[in-house]
Amino acid sequence: MLTLRLGRQVKFRMQEKKRLYYLEDNHELRETTSDWMSLHLPDTVHLMSFERLGELKEANRSCAASYIIADLNLPDADPEQVLKFLRNEVHASVPVLIFCGDRHQLSLLNQQSRFQILTKGASVDEFMQQLNLLIAPLNTDKTYQKNA
Repeated sequence: MLTLRLGRQVKFRMQEKKRLYYLEDNHELRETTSDWMSLHLPDTVHLMSFERLGELKEANRSCAASYIIADLNLPDADPEQVLKFLRNEVHASVPVLIFCGDRHQLSLLNQQSRFQILTKGASVDEFMQQLNLLIAPLNTDKTYQKNA
């Protein structure tokens, strides 16, 4: 929370937005998912998407992520490099959701118990359930609801 004083009489609080960093190299998937998440995330979350691990690293050094959603297959990094970054350069309190697509990645991830895992090809409902779990600490009532 930021507290601002304007003159002597005005005092108000602004809630700092949480930063959700989304790492996905597939442009179409990244744009579609980002647009869709923007519609369903609380107003207190600012979504930023990245195509390369280097971009995410730079952003995280500049302003640490509150949450991260990451693909493991990237043009500038292999899955082991992505996991190394998430383990060593992201604070342990930052919730991380990882998309994985093959058995080798799943075996790597089984050793990383602090990460949430979602296999590629999961339904929108499964994705949104994981997203809601990721942002649950916001204590917000704006969660994705499946249309009945």
